[in-house]
Amino acid sequence: MQQAENNSLSFWQDDAGNQQRYRALEGAARVEVAIVGGGITGTAAALWLARAGRRVALLEQEVIAHGASGRNGGFVVAGTVQSYAQAIASYGRATARRLFAFSVANNATVRELVAELDAQGWQTGFRTCGCLRLADSPEELAQVQATGNLLVEDGWEVEPVSERDLPHRLQGHYLGGLFRPHDGEVQPARLVLGLAHLAAQAGASLYERTPALEISESRSGVSITTPLGTIQAETVIFAANAWMGRLLGGLPQTPPALASQVVTPTRGQVLATAPIGERLFEHTISAHHGYQYYRQLQDGRLIIGGWRDHAPDMDQRDPTQAPTAAVQGQLDRFLFDVLKLPADTPITHRWAGLMAFTPDSLPVVGWAPGSERILLCGGYTGHGNAMAVRCARVAADLACRQPNDEAELFRPERIL
Repeated sequence: MQQAENNSLSFWQDDAGNQQRYRALEGAARVEVAIVGGGITGTAAALWLARAGRRVALLEQEVIAHGASGRNGGFVVAGTVQSYAQAIASYGRATARRLFAFSVANNATVRELVAELDAQGWQTGFRTCGCLRLADSPEELAQVQATGNLLVEDGWEVEPVSERDLPHRLQGHYLGGLFRPHDGEVQPARLVLGLAHLAAQAGASLYERTPALEISESRSGVSITTPLGTIQAETVIFAANAWMGRLLGGLPQTPPALASQVVTPTRGQVLATAPIGERLFEHTISAHHGYQYYRQLQDGRLIIGGWRDHAPDMDQRDPTQAPTAAVQGQLDRFLFDVLKLPADTPITHRWAGLMAFTPDSLPVVGWAPGSERILLCGGYTGHGNAMAVRCARVAADLACRQPNDEAELFRPERIL
């Protein structure tokens, strides 16, 4: 396996400048809502709450976009982890339609926020490029085609793709699939940093290098102890995604089943090459039941991720944000054996990020069972960019004690 120059940071984090931008919390503070976690969920929730006029503070144990929010493939796609056909089989057609519409609305909101950032000169790398969903077996192709038919029946725009329509280096490896023209791509770390920037502009207090060491809930509120201070809040949102179970486990009132089952930390792995001269594909690409995903940036760089199915037990048994030879070797094989790039193509970054998988693959958004002051928001099972901004809006509404009909889709009680 060819070594990368940097195996600790993602390309996105390195490109955005992986540094502390907000001070650590020192002393005592009091807010209406505290948020634990500085990824896409936490920064979006801070933005929504600050714009609603709430006094809000965000605590991040490392730096903004340290976790999966700054380590993913940068896809902004519609839908859930399950295909539309699978979602209909699991939840019924009406709910599947609501879930798909939820992700479409999420992506529309992302576009609106990107436009705000663009107006301030904040580059996020967002582009509506469309996504190819490809199959590498006849059985998968039939499933993808069935999903396409159902999406069209329900009014969503997708186009069938035959093998001869594929980029030439993918012909013979995939059999065809679907094209979704409204999906997009983004530089995920820059997006999350941009959300933090907008939240701070709206009045939110953001603290980095501020882990929540102890959290206690009482009738009067929630107290969070950090290394250098404490914060009192009326409501707390747990937006730590892969670390949500750990936070819940520290609360005496949490049902043990919820703390252990709410999310399973799961490692996803990616590599980035140096820019190459040939334009291989113009769209983001997802294949092999979503286990393979890749894209080519505008500067020619290739981003290749996935292949977790080659080491499923290891990537859940040892969930760290460190790449492993077993999966990275599969990424290399695709790069050199399938795409047939020269063996000396430089690989500049190899990285991993911790996703949060839930038992039914849907996010968890709502009040923690047994609590009137702690909200949960996370568990995207690898589709955070497609769901998190709008899930954060749901959590923000609940924190403001405002009704939100979409909350019923993601109630935490279903995990018990």
